[in-house]
Amino acid sequence: MSISTFSFPTTTLCGAGALRELPGRLKQLSVARPLVVTDPGLIATESFKQLEAVLGADGQRRTWCLFQGVHPNPVESDVTLTAEAYRAGGCDAVIAFGGGSALDVGKPRGCS
Repeated sequence: MSISTFSFPTTTLCGAGALRELPGRLKQLSVARPLVVTDPGLIATESFKQLEAVLGADGQRRTWCLFQGVHPNPVESDVTLTAEAYRAGGCDAVIAFGGGSALDVGKPRGCS
């Protein structure tokens, strides 16, 4: 399987090896403190452990925040709580990790 990317309006990486690309892309974008947005079911998975290894786990120089409250069918509070976590953590980017629900909650919204 190869890595795929598409942009609308932000870049999405998926496929085998996509996590290896993350540090370079964060550096390229000058991201210092991302917020990882995911659902609670992914926290205990090997995939999440691999993400932690790439970003830095607890006990290491961890410079990222976590919002793990995304519901399987996101509700409005998922978005508002994610925004609150972003502001409270002093974050400068969002990494939506998981399936469609995390992607829906983590993608940028227009301002009204």
